[in-house]
Amino acid sequence: MTWAARERVVAPTSGSPLPLSGLRILLVDRSATPAGIAPGLRQHGATLQLIDSPEAALRALDGWRADLLVVHLTSIGGEAYELIRRVRELPGAAAALPAIAIASPEERVRAIKAGFSACAAPGVAREDLATLATALARSAEDTIFAGPCLDHLPTQEADPPRRIRTLDVVVPLYNEELGAAEFHRELAASLVGLDARATIYYVDDGSIDGTGRALAAIAASDERVVVVELSRNFGHQAALSAGLDLAQGDAVITMDGDGQHPADVIPAMLEKLESGWDVVIGQRTDSRQPSAAKRWSSSAFYWLLGRLSATHIRPGCADFRAMSRPVVQEMRQMPERHRFVRGMVAWLGFRTAVAPYAERPRRTGASKFSLGKMLRLASDAVSSFSLVPLYVGLGLGALFLLLALLEVGYVLSFWARGEQHRLVPGWSSLMFAILIVGGFAMVAIGIIGSYVGYVFQEVKRRPVYVVRGVHRGSDRSTP
Repeated sequence: MTWAARERVVAPTSGSPLPLSGLRILLVDRSATPAGIAPGLRQHGATLQLIDSPEAALRALDGWRADLLVVHLTSIGGEAYELIRRVRELPGAAAALPAIAIASPEERVRAIKAGFSACAAPGVAREDLATLATALARSAEDTIFAGPCLDHLPTQEADPPRRIRTLDVVVPLYNEELGAAEFHRELAASLVGLDARATIYYVDDGSIDGTGRALAAIAASDERVVVVELSRNFGHQAALSAGLDLAQGDAVITMDGDGQHPADVIPAMLEKLESGWDVVIGQRTDSRQPSAAKRWSSSAFYWLLGRLSATHIRPGCADFRAMSRPVVQEMRQMPERHRFVRGMVAWLGFRTAVAPYAERPRRTGASKFSLGKMLRLASDAVSSFSLVPLYVGLGLGALFLLLALLEVGYVLSFWARGEQHRLVPGWSSLMFAILIVGGFAMVAIGIIGSYVGYVFQEVKRRPVYVVRGVHRGSDRSTP
């Protein structure tokens, strides 16, 4: 390994290499020659489509179902990073296409961060490349999206399978009185037949309806249920953190309690964990966004986050995930107040697989995630901070810049009408300087103030959440 081995890889066995027969491989390579990698892939039985530009590759993916994407990064150059970014933003399962970058040593870390599944050296042996291609394509259902960079394939095996004896499920709820009982019935049904002993943590995030009573009734009828009552509404991410802090199982699953995350995917997630993965994240394979505006805002958010952060977060993956105990333990070492759990899990860098699922409509009621909550979550994700008064400075700065542009139009209108003599000498340039410089200055002050406010809230060391009580059935305890 020349970089951290973050994914499960099938090691080559003695004898002939693993066949590529039946695999459809899209190769993007401007330097493919008889001595290049294309003949080697064909030699091992792959159905190959050779493309010489990223744009042509995207068009090909639109009409040709590929099992694997191979990009000769050295020959394509910087366009390869834009290609993999656009592939990872494709709708549904197409975004999970395994991809290999043929890259030089200095390009490999950047390639993995950009979204390639694995890297290989330009001079990699044909047999080794064939084995790596087979390992990735055959495990496409595991959806590897970050992997090791290889000069050659490792001779070591992947992490040995683990057995999950205890399972904890963490479900945050806010005003879900009408749907809580039905959700629990579905969740309990999905846990039937599992070898692991399950505990279900329902976190009541300060509900103001009858959610607390509904959860108490569920706990009284099911000894596996633990109800965690927060003292007030601290938000979805804080409620998730409360459940994770209490969970003690070999594996922990987090999911929403509105019924949109299908509980019948849980067995598949556990199977992946037991086979050696550390994190299994659920990814929507279809979009049920109610409006084009919400779809656009979601895409814009992930696009912006991908540009501002080195942590890759796959679009369509929310807080439906399974984690091994070591991951949860590391999460507890991250005490920041402004939390973006899916980003925190991605930042940890554990071996990650994806379990695709079709999102369901809510069972009852409307989403509790208002526009304001979505904006706050986006702010926490980008800068781990959101203080409205300080953002007033940003707004005023933008207003002054707008006034400067209006002033430009106003002055130009005099010149267009040939009435420039009506302008007071020096007035225009003075107004331009004041508005533009003042606008930029207020924007800069607002940004600095945002980070000062973030530091201020962190140094107070207030808890992320406050627990009013924890009870199982009729037993009740106060922390």
